[in-house]
Order: sequence, then structure tokens, then C-alpha cells
Amino acid sequence: MLFGFILNALGGYVISRKTKLGPALTLILVFTMMFSGGTVPTYMTVRSLGMTGTRWALIIPGCTNAMFVMLAVRAFASVPEATVEAAKLDGAGHFTIMLRVMLPQCMGLISVALINTGILAWNAWFEASIYVTMQQNLWPLQLWVRQISAESTDFLNYANPDYARYLIQYVVIVIATLPVLIAFPFFQKKLEQGMMAGAVKE
Repeated sequence: MLFGFILNALGGYVISRKTKLGPALTLILVFTMMFSGGTVPTYMTVRSLGMTGTRWALIIPGCTNAMFVMLAVRAFASVPEATVEAAKLDGAGHFTIMLRVMLPQCMGLISVALINTGILAWNAWFEASIYVTMQQNLWPLQLWVRQISAESTDFLNYANPDYARYLIQYVVIVIATLPVLIAFPFFQKKLEQGMMAGAVKE
């Protein structure tokens, strides 16, 4: 979530500014939203960077995506340009403008991307299944849930089914969903405000 916040904020600020490369960068982001490279090229890239079998393979590739960056772009673009110009007249640089002027005004939309990044990371298991297959100490909880569920699929086909294992499977699934269920009410208002802000037309 921390890496995602940094990348979303930096990417959103840069693309939201009126620069010559702004339209090209926006086009690249939109293109990647419509067309994905696929699992095999992504795996080859992660492997060439030497991240397979490490915790970084689970953190870096999934810390952000084009949709979250576009949300950040929309958030920064919603900040009145007059406040930015006033900060420039006071001698503020880009980092000061981004962190102290614009970011506090657009945390609604950025928090939506931040919360969704956390939810996606919590529910992710596929990346761990291909990047850290043999490193079970790095497996996230969701991959353990899938492993237990897969091993319990045919338990009724045995002469003496292990019902205790079947119950354990459901207990693990409930425990895996509890953090999101508990946290959601606390972030629901922030999510609603962020979504509403994204629909406001100037």
C-alpha cells in the first residue's frame, strides 16, 4: 500500500500537469488498461529482474495499476489551478506543491485507490503461486486457503471422510475474510466520498 501510494501520487501529479508528454503518458496508461501483456511476459520480466522466489515478487508488480494512476490523475486535476499558481508565486517547488498544496485537497480519490490496493493485495494468491511456489514461508494467507480447499475437494469420495479437515477449511476461509469485513465499515464513508468526488463535473 505504501509503494502504491507513492507511485500513484507521483504518477498522478506528473501526468495531471500540463506538459508536452502528458497526452502520450495518458495514452500509454489507457492502452495498458485495455491490453495486458499476459502472465508469461510478466513472469519473464519478474524473473529477469531476479525477484522470483523473493517477497518483492509479491509486492512490486501488484502495488499499483493504470486504473489507480488514472484515479490519481483525476484527483490532482480537480484541484483549483489558482491554488497551484499561488504556491508557485510563493516559491514552492513541485514536491511542496504536490505534498502540501494538492495532496490534502484530493485525498478522497487517492484514498479509494489506496484502499483498493490493500484489498487486492489481501485477496491475491495467483502471483504467489507462480513466483514463490517452493517458498511456503512467503505464501500469503489466501494461497494457504486455496491449498487447503484444493486438498479437501474430494474428501467425500473417501471411505472415511475427514470432516474435521472440512470444517478447518471453512474456518480458515472465514478468518481470511474477517479483516476486510471488519475494516470496511471504517473506510466506507471515505470510499463513498471518493467515488462521489470522481463523478463531480466542473
